[in-house]
Amino acid sequence: MDYPISFSQVKLASTTRMWLEFISTRIFPATDMSNIDTFQMTLLYAISTKERICVGTWIYWSTLQCARENEVELLFCT
Repeated sequence: MDYPISFSQVKLASTTRMWLEFISTRIFPATDMSNIDTFQMTLLYAISTKERICVGTWIYWSTLQCARENEVELLFCT
């Protein structure tokens, strides 16, 4: 199943836009505010539904997935 990589912020409510600005400036700095990536969207969803998520665990599993798919190269020489 293919998931969208980014979302448009045109249809967001005003409170959600304020949270997006907070996320984009404090938690996950972003220069392009016109599109929202999946990480920002998940944080927005968790905030709006008052759900708890562990960002550290999410980053850990995303890093493992990236490494398994060989999307990134290691910066260390062996």
